[in-house]
Amino acid sequence: MCAALVLKPDRHASSVPPLRRSGLIRRIAALMLGVAALMLSACPTFEDDLSGHYRQTLITELDDEALAVDLFRFGDDVRAIVRFYELASASAREDAYAPDNQSRCAWTQPAPFDEAERAFDLRLLPTARHPGLSLSGRFDDQDRLQLLVQRDDETSPSPLLMEASSPLPNAACQTIDDLILRARFDAGAANAFPPETYTLRHPVFSLLWVGVEAVNTGGAIVLVAINRTEPSVRLLPGAQFRPGDNAIAGDLRLSVPPPPDRILARSGTTRFGLAHPVVIDDSESEDRFAWNINEEPLIATSLQNGVIEDAPEGIETNGWGQAIFFVEGSLNQLDANLRARIEGLDEANPNQHFYIAQVFFYNDEVVALRLPPRPRPGIVSNAVDLVFTTDFLQAREVLLPRLFPYN
Repeated sequence: MCAALVLKPDRHASSVPPLRRSGLIRRIAALMLGVAALMLSACPTFEDDLSGHYRQTLITELDDEALAVDLFRFGDDVRAIVRFYELASASAREDAYAPDNQSRCAWTQPAPFDEAERAFDLRLLPTARHPGLSLSGRFDDQDRLQLLVQRDDETSPSPLLMEASSPLPNAACQTIDDLILRARFDAGAANAFPPETYTLRHPVFSLLWVGVEAVNTGGAIVLVAINRTEPSVRLLPGAQFRPGDNAIAGDLRLSVPPPPDRILARSGTTRFGLAHPVVIDDSESEDRFAWNINEEPLIATSLQNGVIEDAPEGIETNGWGQAIFFVEGSLNQLDANLRARIEGLDEANPNQHFYIAQVFFYNDEVVALRLPPRPRPGIVSNAVDLVFTTDFLQAREVLLPRLFPYN
């Protein structure tokens, strides 16, 4: 890395007479400025000859994805934005790098740049939805970028020849990190069913995204409920699941990705989604979980019936609890009507995307949200508590409250 110059006070300076001290300081300052100018002139920036926007040159009929890389050099380090483009149709292949084809982008971690070999090794960390990616790059004598790209779920790398399409890299990339969630199953009391009430089979923790979509039915717009269980994780016998006690306990930590597009509802100039942490009792023990609502009930949620003392004034409620509130853009981009139902806007981080919010509902509708303040030292802000409930043992549809975008 290029060295940073720091001027430190001389502990002996006070013993130098004032007139001599001022001349000495001027000479030292001139020397330091000269050294600084020399060192800064040797520091490469992302504007050097190798930084830029590079695109995969050859796309075969078998490729369902194309790659582009924005490369940034800072001093002796290098970093990149990797852009992925879906090639799902013939029209997409005609202009593979059209903005509409970009499925996602992500920053790599910074890494050293080998000046002698003109090479680098970069790492794109895995997320809950995507495997990690390793990129080994080298510039040839003609300044063409040769890449070896290997995903964590593949056994061998793919060689790619990248063509420079712009000398300036594009730094525009909005990335939304996963939410690291901690689900607690025995906070304050044991979560156990009496055997005569219900016998647990194969409990699964899931985030149940509950949304609505507008459907045109005979000229009338009708809001239809949509649901998505994602992610879903089986509770391990002996860890979170105690079959002998007919109980769940302990906690579970998992990474939660942003919700799928279909579940997001538009509000203002952005979109949002709401998810309830739940435990579903699976009738089978297969690895892959697919929810059969008719046979597999909800047995625990983070919601409770009743009214608490600090419920918002002027709003009729009959239940409260915790839910995951996701905003694709900023809180400031939400419609004014929705923002009016959200408490804590002034204290929350407007660009956080994921919020573990307190919800207040009346029957099937969330009537108010209370956002948590910005995290403070020593405060665990990513935890939700779940408690057993018998409310849904006979349910044949999702009865959890939704946040309607149109009011």
